[in-house]
Amino acid sequence: MATLLVIDDKAEEFSKSLDVALDDHVILYASDAEEGLAMLETEDVACVLLDIAMPPKLGSVRDEEGLVALSEIRKRFPALPVLMLTASGDDGDMVRAVRMGAFYYIIKPPDGGTLRTMVGAAIASRELRERTASLEAALRLRDEMETASGEGTSFGPLVGASPAMRRVFGVIETVAPKDVTVLILGETGTGKELVAREIHNRSLRSKQPFVPVNCANLTGTLLESELFGHRRGAFTDAKEDRRGAFRAAEGGTILLDEIAEMSGELQAKLLRVLQERRIKPLGTDSPEPVNVRVVAATNQDIDRLVEQGHFREDLFYRLNVVRIALPPLRRRPEDIRLLAEYFLNKKAPGAGKYLSQDALRELADRPWPGNVRELENVIEGAVALGAGPELTPEDIETTGPITHSDTSHDDLWQDLVNGNAPTDIKEFADLHGKLTLADMMERALKQVRTDREAGRLLGFIPKDDPDDRAFNNYRAWKRRVFQLRDDSEELRP
Repeated sequence: MATLLVIDDKAEEFSKSLDVALDDHVILYASDAEEGLAMLETEDVACVLLDIAMPPKLGSVRDEEGLVALSEIRKRFPALPVLMLTASGDDGDMVRAVRMGAFYYIIKPPDGGTLRTMVGAAIASRELRERTASLEAALRLRDEMETASGEGTSFGPLVGASPAMRRVFGVIETVAPKDVTVLILGETGTGKELVAREIHNRSLRSKQPFVPVNCANLTGTLLESELFGHRRGAFTDAKEDRRGAFRAAEGGTILLDEIAEMSGELQAKLLRVLQERRIKPLGTDSPEPVNVRVVAATNQDIDRLVEQGHFREDLFYRLNVVRIALPPLRRRPEDIRLLAEYFLNKKAPGAGKYLSQDALRELADRPWPGNVRELENVIEGAVALGAGPELTPEDIETTGPITHSDTSHDDLWQDLVNGNAPTDIKEFADLHGKLTLADMMERALKQVRTDREAGRLLGFIPKDDPDDRAFNNYRAWKRRVFQLRDDSEELRP
């Protein structure tokens, strides 16, 4: 039993005949295009019966409202079959509708036999397209597995031969053409943005933009402007119009990276965008329709954040339609050699460099807290410093990360978390040094999950920070002192 949606302001005139002719289906009714589109966002509809002439809500002309609605349905739900209803039987309108993507048209009042035949054919065509798409996806995945070089597998820019990564590849291939929202989970450096890009590249939106946004880099009004745009004069320094990432991604895909860092107020606004498929730029009162696929990513335990009330449960369910969990590198050790050789060929193509067996064993024994990104950096450093074609453990050792002792500054740490140290971050840095501040920030992040929680633990961010001023200051200091620490480590012999 399928669900049908009839969008017609005069559906009551023939609703009884519809109910009789299509008694093996569930029939929903909407009196105008705006109501119909809202129902499509929440109902699992198999076929739409859409009248051409209706009160203008999306367009400005009654006789073309159905065509405007058809265009919007094709954008938002490209696989959904639409049967046009017409009382006039105007051939020109029908030809336009079919060219715009309508499955066919039916003259009102509809004949029962014609209804059954056309609705059945429309639903069958959709099922056939979905089965064909699934089969093509399975064949592409098989071909990529079979043609991959050596013992590993490459899947677009992603590399892996472990069962965990093969499962990830399979989910990407299956979900990419389905146009559903995807939530990508994984530690820093596991390749979440690469997965998001591959979903986009294999989707029906691949010819349209892919726009990534890091939600942790900006907060408050700046992040809202980055996402939804603003009009000139909407806030201080808004000197010209900005269209925002959602508008920039029109027709394509937007990646909301580090989504768990988003403030509660902005989470509420994002939820409304996902529900209504409309955005409201800062400085405007009128929402604007937007057509994007949303992919979200986070390196945090978002389930725990939802349980603790730090992330909206309703937004989580909107984002968590399909979940892809990327395994850390330490849980797929069979991929380390494959990835190392892949990065070696990428960083030194045609140079004849190779990793010795001892070097490969050294790589396999490391815990890789920075995951694939750390491995890539290590290989890049080894290529730059290795004197000969063979890269040895010594070449790798010189590029390894410098670890910081967890036992350093113990007394200062206790003073901070107990509230016995300066809570003004600049005063603390002036008193104890910027590198010490970096150590304290890093240690705090090992205790909690987010920068906001870390700042509160250290006393630099008060619990009441309504405009995010202290949080923004903390993030700015963190970037500054972490960069200073990284630069100082590069100068060490």
